[in-house]
Amino acid sequence: MNKELASRIRSGLKERYADIPFPDRSYLILMSPRSGSTLLCTHLEKIGFGRPTEGFHFSKRALTERFGNEVDFSDAYQHTRAALNYGTANGIFGLKLSWIEFEIFLKKARQLIGAEESALSDVEVLEVFFPHARVIRLKRRSKVKQAVSYSKAMQTGIWNEKADASDAYKEYILPPQYNREHIEALLDNLLAFDLSWEHFLKQNSISCMEIWYEDLAQDYEHTMTAVCEYLGIQNNEALEPPLKKQSDQISQQWVERFEQETPWLKDPLIEQGLRDGDFATVFFQRSMNMARKRERAVWARLPYNRNKNLKRLIFRAKKRLGLQ
Repeated sequence: MNKELASRIRSGLKERYADIPFPDRSYLILMSPRSGSTLLCTHLEKIGFGRPTEGFHFSKRALTERFGNEVDFSDAYQHTRAALNYGTANGIFGLKLSWIEFEIFLKKARQLIGAEESALSDVEVLEVFFPHARVIRLKRRSKVKQAVSYSKAMQTGIWNEKADASDAYKEYILPPQYNREHIEALLDNLLAFDLSWEHFLKQNSISCMEIWYEDLAQDYEHTMTAVCEYLGIQNNEALEPPLKKQSDQISQQWVERFEQETPWLKDPLIEQGLRDGDFATVFFQRSMNMARKRERAVWARLPYNRNKNLKRLIFRAKKRLGLQ
């Protein structure tokens, strides 16, 4: 990585956009949906260590809820300024990124950089905006549970709930409906997101702190203490988990039903990979099985295979009669 080039471009941006608060101290939380990022970020915001949020969300509605109606999110300057202003507290900037949001950030960042952006790799673009950023990689072991949670949240619009929130409002929300194909599609996406982050981190030799959602949920205080030590936080408080768990009896029923109705989960390599958190093996085996299935489906539709047995019979008959 060319840190000297990144530093020079950063200096130019600070001169050109004096009202954008380019942070000197920052941290990035790399996640996939339903991996516990809100639980983690709410704690950090409560103790005043930045204000980590999805500043480059793909939904205009979500961005408007955070930054207001006056920001033109199609404008790279306005969007970036709003995101950096919002995410900064006590001189520290925090940002939560899914893989899709990372792609959006890179697009906006490169637009701001201008002509020189072509000389920068993706990791150098990050260095321009967030030099020496601490990186936390948030993952979830149970991919099926994550996909089920994702499907439910997409249908209900309930992505998190405060620990002391009333459940009365749920009477007015349409109950989510189980759909095996939707859960399967989300599971494939989640595997792809995780592997995209792993490839990016490995390719660029980026060191990070890895956290499993299951550890955060089961031992919240100990895990958050470790996070604060990694980030160099001096004023950490022992807080109770600020959010309710979204998993319920319906979630468990969906998980069990999906596992029963999805034969490829029984592939020994996939089963082992899911148990070990080896998502590269799971994705590879799943992709290979899908490729074989697709090839066989295409082969079955080829003209050669239409009435194949009848064609063979006619061919043999003609040959015997000397007509071939």
